Amino acid sequence: MLRKLTLRFNILLRRYTVLTKLTMIGVLLGLPLTIILVLNLFNLFDSIDFVDKEKTGIKIFIPLTSLQVHLMEHKAYSFATISSGVDYQTKIAALNSQIKDELDQLIKINNTEGKNIGVDNETMNLGEDYYLSPPSLMAQWEKLLSESKRLSPGDLLTAYNKLEDNLGKFMRLVTVNARLTLDPSGDAYHLIYLSIHLMPRMHDLIGRAFIVAIEDAQDSLFNNERLAEIIYLTRTMRNLITDEIPSAVRSAIDLDPEYNGRLPSIDGVLSPMLEHYRSDVISILEIYENIIRNNSTYGTEELTGLTTEKLDESLDFNRAALNELEKVVHINYNYTYYRIFFRFIISVGAFLLAMVMIYFTAKGMITPVNGVAEIARDLSEGDIQSAKEKVFALAERFLVSPIGAKKEKDEIWKLFRAIHGTIDNLEIILRQVGRAGIAVTSSVTQISASVQALNAAINQQAASTAEVKATGKEIYSSSIQLSETVEDVAEKSGRTLQLADKGASGLTEINLSMASLEQGSKEIAEKLSELYKKTSNITNVITTITKIATQTNLLSLNASIEAEKAGEYGAGFSVVSAEIKRLAEETAMAALEIEETIREMQQAVKADVIGVEVYAGTTRSSVSRISGIADNINEIIEYTKGVLPSFEEVSTKMKIQTDGAAQISDAMSELNDVALHTRESISEFSEITENLEGAVGSLREILAKFRFGG
Repeated sequence: MLRKLTLRFNILLRRYTVLTKLTMIGVLLGLPLTIILVLNLFNLFDSIDFVDKEKTGIKIFIPLTSLQVHLMEHKAYSFATISSGVDYQTKIAALNSQIKDELDQLIKINNTEGKNIGVDNETMNLGEDYYLSPPSLMAQWEKLLSESKRLSPGDLLTAYNKLEDNLGKFMRLVTVNARLTLDPSGDAYHLIYLSIHLMPRMHDLIGRAFIVAIEDAQDSLFNNERLAEIIYLTRTMRNLITDEIPSAVRSAIDLDPEYNGRLPSIDGVLSPMLEHYRSDVISILEIYENIIRNNSTYGTEELTGLTTEKLDESLDFNRAALNELEKVVHINYNYTYYRIFFRFIISVGAFLLAMVMIYFTAKGMITPVNGVAEIARDLSEGDIQSAKEKVFALAERFLVSPIGAKKEKDEIWKLFRAIHGTIDNLEIILRQVGRAGIAVTSSVTQISASVQALNAAINQQAASTAEVKATGKEIYSSSIQLSETVEDVAEKSGRTLQLADKGASGLTEINLSMASLEQGSKEIAEKLSELYKKTSNITNVITTITKIATQTNLLSLNASIEAEKAGEYGAGFSVVSAEIKRLAEETAMAALEIEETIREMQQAVKADVIGVEVYAGTTRSSVSRISGIADNINEIIEYTKGVLPSFEEVSTKMKIQTDGAAQISDAMSELNDVALHTRESISEFSEITENLEGAVGSLREILAKFRFGG
């Protein structure tokens, strides 16, 4: 199942180019990275939102800080008036106008920026903290002003405390919603801690200490409760001004290497102001500590002036810290945008770089692959010269050495080198096959010529054999006739004994018979001589056949060697050469058999010739003697008894000669059959030679399709 799916997937991928597939792989591999970068960008956008909320909170917090301090100064002047009888109405009126302006500014900023941190009027009116909204604080302030003259000091203090408490709650709400307590950057964190947490607390402590100090100006001594409270307030203020506030300033300056040196104003502005502010706060702390040590009050008018003065200085220092905080937050805001832009550029650049690398990598793969494909196409078309030129061009273009470097592991160039070697080897093999084809063609030509010569010799042999066969039949027929004649002579010789008395008549008949016998012997001798000559010619033909068979065998061996050199391309030649060798061996065997038969026949004919010549000599002697028969008839009769056994011997020899003639006839028939078989074999061999020549022609046509250089 998995193999089928893999196969289908591979078939599907074949529809796309290498560049497309590499691009798809790059996109698939880059997709997770892109998602991570997008998520990172979203996180940075969250950071932008975070810093934006901080900026909004600081904008709202600046008028809130001023409002807190001025409200405390307003309370200090109001209770100083009640406690000492000094008229502070001018200062109170100025503060009334200033607080009104600050509330209006707060309402305006909150209307434009408050929605960003969820402290706008619409949002707060829907919740439980509706009474903390700036318009509600304005209403509470106006109510306090309108009722201040009718309220008792205790109720007035409660009204002030309630308004201050609501203002503090709104400040904390702004701090929480603007996330001013969560900034992880060092300088921003310590500046937030200084301006948002420590300084409002210092303002509150200064105001509370003043109220406790003037709460009962008529008493010369503090009661224990007020003494314990002022001791707590004094110690807390000393801890703030000597430890926590300087520590926050130093940390904002020194402890953040990421922003250190970017805002020299933190050190240049806050450090001198901190020294001045600390000395002023310590001076008023010494007054409170002196009050504690002496357990006595201090002059209300002087203490009021010092308190409002220190509150103004505290407000100035807080404003300076808020200004530096606003600068730092603005830098963080810009830096966050810079990081977004930088990461976006990096992402786009990385993507473009990846695409460029994929393009050039794909081009580096596609170019040699296309080159190899063109080389393979040239090879399929037989244009080896063009393939070699393209191989050399690619090798020169990409600096590819014929022998691969050990460190190179690119499969494409391994394939290129393999094809390079294949082309060289193929050219060598084809050239060798071409030379082998030429050699085989030459051998086939020689074989064809030899076959034609052999065919002519076989035809001549067949004709000679036919003539010898006919002569043999004639010899056989003459032998039969001669045998009959000898028998007749023998019979007549027997009768001669009986007819010797007839004398002249018998002698004449004998003379005629002997003349006929002499003529027959002469013809037999001539036929046998002619037969002997024919068999000699046959022997020459057999020798020629043997030489041709030997040459054919050598040619088949040569063809076999050339076929072996040609390898798989000479497999057909090897089969043909083996068949040629077999036919040559059969021809040689048949020629040897024919030669043996002819030799036996020559021996028989030679013996017959000798016998016939002896017989002819005897006959001639008899004829010469017959001429004297007339004179010695009686002597002939006497000798006739001795001649009769000679005739019997001649009759026996004639029978033997007749049998030899029959054997000659049979041998010539067999020789004729062998000649026919040899001619058929030569015809078959000729067809095989033609097939071999056709195969060589086909091979040469195939080789002609390949184009070599040089």
